[in-house]
Amino acid sequence: MDPKLLQKYPAGTLLLTLTHPECEEVRIGYHILPEFEFRPPSILLFNVEPNRPVRREVWLVNNYGEDFEITSCTSAVHLVEVVEQERVPAEDQKSFCYHLRLAFKPPPVSGDQNVFGDTLILRVAGGRTLQLPCRLFYSRPQVPFTNVRIRPH
Repeated sequence: MDPKLLQKYPAGTLLLTLTHPECEEVRIGYHILPEFEFRPPSILLFNVEPNRPVRREVWLVNNYGEDFEITSCTSAVHLVEVVEQERVPAEDQKSFCYHLRLAFKPPPVSGDQNVFGDTLILRVAGGRTLQLPCRLFYSRPQVPFTNVRIRPH
């Protein structure tokens, strides 16, 4: 199989046409592991507050145990940045993965918008670009509690 096509189509079905009289075709389903994987695969932050930074951690692993190097880290709209990256041994102790510490900077509230999105874009040696989707959900304004008793009629 062509590795470039597998990157484009990581899941599918192979159809083999046979000349056997009792079976004309065989279907084989496949699903390959992506070369790189973020753990967790996305970042969802709930109840964030404007201008109050939030920190999270994420791991980047190579599912095939190959060594790799992160060459750059950027953000689509600058709500997230990598504040620290550490190359550590993977679980198999034969390869390496990256432990990334992220800082999120929730922007000021703008109108009724209470959800913001960003994408962390990592480039690895060899030219691959990896994207980690991030969503920030602002806490909803709290309705003040009043001590009102309801009396039955």
